[in-house]
Amino acid sequence: MAAVSLATVSSAAAPLQGPGECTHPEAAPEQVVRKLLDAGNRSDLETWLCLFHPDARQFRRSEDPHRLADRPSATVTDAASRRRVYEEIFSRPDKTRAEILGMLSLGELVVSRGVFHAPTGPIQTLTIYRVHDGRILDIWDVEQQRD
Repeated sequence: MAAVSLATVSSAAAPLQGPGECTHPEAAPEQVVRKLLDAGNRSDLETWLCLFHPDARQFRRSEDPHRLADRPSATVTDAASRRRVYEEIFSRPDKTRAEILGMLSLGELVVSRGVFHAPTGPIQTLTIYRVHDGRILDIWDVEQQRD
């Protein structure tokens, strides 16, 4: 299956900074999401964490097919738990790599379709991000399916 990108990155958007640094507040939302996934693929914990807004929230998939990602994460509830959870994930020897297959945005919202290349096999994902002032404010994990 060929990867199709729906991303539109504005050439007028502020450039992203290097590893270990956060994005510029005027960075395009798509750039922020790409930088987040790149940091995750490198297990760059400090860049990963600084890309989250201090008030960031994560929501998990709902078991009810009529509701979308309506439950708060059970493990990531604040900045301290985000650090703890991702520190453990990034230290694992069996790394999972994220690949963006398509992305589209409107205002602060970015919808990303991707695949996690996990040691147990690929997992298709659909995720919505809200990016505010160059940082992730909300993440809704809408759907995940094993290939």
